[in-house]
Amino acid sequence: MEELKQEAIKRLEILKLDSKVINEFKENDNVYVSKVENAATEVILDKEIIDLIKMFEQKKTIKIYHVIINQDNIYMLSVHTNKEIWEEEKSDLKRGFTVIVSYDIIHKGIAGYTAKEAGIETENGKIKRVVICTTKSDN
Repeated sequence: MEELKQEAIKRLEILKLDSKVINEFKENDNVYVSKVENAATEVILDKEIIDLIKMFEQKKTIKIYHVIINQDNIYMLSVHTNKEIWEEEKSDLKRGFTVIVSYDIIHKGIAGYTAKEAGIETENGKIKRVVICTTKSDN
């Protein structure tokens, strides 16, 4: 897990998030949450989200390093154990694109997880905008 954490730190630095967010992750493994609403971003530690992260990391082979809440959607930025894709993922992140894990409440408290491509825009150490890329369905 330490190797995943080091890779996650590199990605936080690529995003140019606030130094407090990066240092808290480095030193205490604290994953911050960016709540993006109406062009304003609040960056917080959220106990419920931290519990969600712990539960999710136990089931998957990933390390979550930042969470974004945007319009009641929860998106998790993570590093997967598949090292072969790390360089490509960092290259995409430098251009403002990444794959996020979307946590969705589907029905009656049942949660679903999906990987989605997203564009992320940062400014002054905060995430300012998230755009989920959609693809056409074959209907």
